[in-house]
Amino acid sequence: MQEDSVRFDQPQNYTQQRHPKNPEANQKLENKPRKVARLTRVWSKATELAKKRDFESAYRTILTEGDDIYLLRLIAQTGPVVKFLDQETARAVISR
Repeated sequence: MQEDSVRFDQPQNYTQQRHPKNPEANQKLENKPRKVARLTRVWSKATELAKKRDFESAYRTILTEGDDIYLLRLIAQTGPVVKFLDQETARAVISR
């Protein structure tokens, strides 16, 4: 991996990109590290569940967050597991 490439598993430092004339934008930037940290915890939990082959709980965990990137990552990690999910969860995965 190149040194200048972005690592997606590490939170980025968004506070360095402050906007001096837009305090609302500054507040949004300050909240991004919290969101990244929360998503990182959720992702860790989902991958642990998937490793234990608890696909139902893993997919429900990701679906509650509403972040499609992590849903796609989970699908890539687990492969096609829709047949192991209950009907409601499978429908939610397919509809996203």
